[in-house]
Amino acid sequence: MKKLFTLFVILLLAQIGKGQSCSSCSINITTNDTSSYTIGAGQTLCIDTTGNFTGNIILNGGTVCNNGFFKPNTISFTTGTINNLSNSILKLNLTIDSGKIIFNQAGAIMSVDGTLTLSGGSLTNDGILNINQGLTNSSGTFINSNIINCTQLTGVGSITNTGVINAN
Repeated sequence: MKKLFTLFVILLLAQIGKGQSCSSCSINITTNDTSSYTIGAGQTLCIDTTGNFTGNIILNGGTVCNNGFFKPNTISFTTGTINNLSNSILKLNLTIDSGKIIFNQAGAIMSVDGTLTLSGGSLTNDGILNINQGLTNSSGTFINSNIINCTQLTGVGSITNTGVINAN
């Protein structure tokens, strides 16, 4: 029963996030898309509520705004912003250093299938953030107002935490 309730809450939170939208889109994905994109400064790749992106991304100063399903096959994240309003799965070890920003909005779910290291960038979690391995907070802006699940939390950086951080 507890698992069923947890699943219900996750699905409910995911639907709440669907009311938000992306704007100023340079590229708008509305269906299944396996293409490769380079997103530079001033550009925004938008994934609409009906969009499912599983292609390749080079994020070099622009923004990915996800309101659908964002599961890139590969991602090169040099600078820029990932704004997750829905469901994202990042299959990599992710380092958020200077010039990199991640927003996981209210009602959104983001999964990182490796480690996540905050090292001078900005991480704001208002949704559910699942990290398969460790979360290291060395420096940068780290704000959590909802739920983070990880295997281990380490580092000397400060955290503004009004939510829950579950670390085994």
